[in-house]
Parts: sequence; C-alpha cells; structure tokens
Amino acid sequence: MKMKWFDRVLLALMLILFIGIGVFAIGIALGPLRPVFESFYAVMTNGLWANVLILCAVGLVMLLIAMRVMYASCVHRSAPMPTTVLLKTTDNGTIRVAISAIDSMVQRAARSAPSVRDLTSRILVMDNDALAIQLRVTFAPDAVLSEATAQVQADVKEYVQTHAGVPVQEVQVFVEAMGNGTAVRVE
Repeated sequence: MKMKWFDRVLLALMLILFIGIGVFAIGIALGPLRPVFESFYAVMTNGLWANVLILCAVGLVMLLIAMRVMYASCVHRSAPMPTTVLLKTTDNGTIRVAISAIDSMVQRAARSAPSVRDLTSRILVMDNDALAIQLRVTFAPDAVLSEATAQVQADVKEYVQTHAGVPVQEVQVFVEAMGNGTAVRVE
C-alpha cells in the first residue's frame, strides 16, 4: 500500500521526535548534555549507574526503532507475481488460468520441436493480461539456430493462444547450449 503525503509527513515528524528523544537520553546518560540539564539528570538517574544505563538503553532503543521505521518506509517492495491470468469474463463471473497450466502448455509446445533437447520457461503476465514467455533452450548440435528458434517461437505462441485463449505478447528465446555450449540470444 502506498502511503499518502499526509502519512509521510506524520511519519517524518514521529521519526524526528524519536531521534531527538533518543539522542537527548543518550546525551544526558553519557555526559555531554549533563551540565546543561543537571536537574533532569538528577531526577532521571538519582545518581545510580543502573539508572544511567537504563536511560542510555532507552535512548539507543528509540534510535534503533527510528532507523528501522525509516528504512522500512524507504524500501519499495515489488508487487508479487500473479499466479493466474484472466481468460475471459462472463455473465457468471471471471475465468482465470493458472500460470502453472500455461507453463505446461509452453513446455509441451516447445518440446515438440525435434531440435529441442532441453528447456526451462518463465511466464510473465503483462499489464494488459497478455503473456510474455521467456525460454532457455538447449538445441541439438545439428540445428540451424535461426530456423529452430523462429519455429519454437511460432509454435509456442500459436499453441498457447489456441489452447488457452490468452494473448501472447512475445516469446523470447535464449539459446543456452548447442553442441559446443555457446550462448546466443534470439528475440
């Protein structure tokens, strides 16, 4: 959830307050501010070292909390990857297909090419509910890369669009190995 500007201002004010109190408590406990606030020091510690340590610990804890909250508010978390894609909406509701089902279709279509020896696939759902398919393929040593990759791209796109009914925006092929282990990226 994205924070609104008012919430950010309140958070900043609270962090400044926590940092100020933490520095103040540590400054009084360890001595730099003791002469300025002698009466406050006397009330807070009663001249006991245990109370000085407690005051120092409270100040340190407040500083650590402020730093943790500041870090948490600055770190942007990416949205989780969707696990389904919208197939269609009917009068009765929506129909969604699991990404794992799409992945099985992609694997089946790509492995049907005779020159494909091994592959891994990754399915990404784009903003418009179209798919971007990424393949890492190992081809047979005698395969002609330009023809083999173009065939795999066409086969995968046609198979998924026909059988799942989900639009495929692109099929990226990364050739991992081919006979001598060279790596070539074809899009």
